[in-house]
Amino acid sequence: MMISHSSFVNIYNKDITLFSDLFSSRTLTELTRKIVQISKRYSELGYKDGDKLKGDIFEIFAECFFKILASDNRVGVYGYEPGPPTEDYGVDGVGLGMDGNPCTIQVKFRSNQTEELKKDSRIVLDKHGKVSLS
Repeated sequence: MMISHSSFVNIYNKDITLFSDLFSSRTLTELTRKIVQISKRYSELGYKDGDKLKGDIFEIFAECFFKILASDNRVGVYGYEPGPPTEDYGVDGVGLGMDGNPCTIQVKFRSNQTEELKKDSRIVLDKHGKVSLS
């Protein structure tokens, strides 16, 4: 499996143990905690702020998740590829649904697992996700 996210190589080259430690997490809670801890090192990893780093790391996790579980019909997405790094319209990746139709993926990192994702957080994806696949 090849990781295609535009930030992967940059982060890996600055800390070659980061992803092996991160992906040794056994629960989503542990993964979340580790991402929050890593985000405090944003400057040494070449970022201007911790939020962007958290988002990029979680998008890399999502890429691995979708690629590893592509054949699992409980996930329902295969052929996942990260979206282009130059335009952020809320589309973090694209793939094909189990029905063979194109689908867009938006990845949101939330450290508070009880916080509900509001509908207005998804509006950008609804408007631009269809456009990016045409």
